Amino acid sequence: MINDENFSSGTLTEFAGFPFRKTSDYSYLEGRRVLKLAMASLRNDNRLVNELGMDPTIPGRGAITGRDEDRVWDYLSLRTSKGAELHTQHPHITLGLGTVVDTMITIPNSINRQFRRTLIDLGERGFRDLIGDILAQMESEVLSIEPLATPALRAIQRRYPTQRSVPFIDSIAEFDLRTGLPGKDPIKYQPEWLTAAFAAFSKKKSNLQIQIGVKFEIDRCPTMMSESALDLIARSWLCCKSLIDYELVSHGH
Repeated sequence: MINDENFSSGTLTEFAGFPFRKTSDYSYLEGRRVLKLAMASLRNDNRLVNELGMDPTIPGRGAITGRDEDRVWDYLSLRTSKGAELHTQHPHITLGLGTVVDTMITIPNSINRQFRRTLIDLGERGFRDLIGDILAQMESEVLSIEPLATPALRAIQRRYPTQRSVPFIDSIAEFDLRTGLPGKDPIKYQPEWLTAAFAAFSKKKSNLQIQIGVKFEIDRCPTMMSESALDLIARSWLCCKSLIDYELVSHGH
């Protein structure tokens, strides 16, 4: 059996792309290794520090779990979470990896009241305008490079039997952001998706997490297989600056 530590410290020590075009290409050990390389590089991206308020000194996950799953993930923290008891009290920057590269801004279940109230006070119309601004940025900065990438919102209700166990997914709603805004051919306009997401967030009674970002299917988005993937990942997060700004401003940053 390959030793975990030896595998992680193999000859490839710089990020060269995500090599998981097919499910059979993916393994937990290789996924973890590539994820660590990607996150190490992204921590040094000054755009994330200066524009999103990412704090590169705050560690991510203590252990990259997922041996029994088909993906691994890690996160970067904002400076507003410095000294917080739990990182889940603040929005954070998440990177998931399998055959899909998932670049999300995560609004956790236990998000601080100030940020939560700020979003709720936008109302559905204001929330829709916020999504419209994010989507416009994504179309310009990301979809112009990888047109088959998907700008997405995901709402997940789940339960964890233990801290490290695979959670039970009680409900999940995921949709292309373009469904919520008219004139995004060939995507059909279905505004009820955004309505439902805002209602679930503003009236939540469960362990509910919201994520907004971009999904890159590696097989359909060739940039993901090169080192240029990191620039596109950073761009995806930066497109959500108008969302992150609510967190930064509310904490005097």
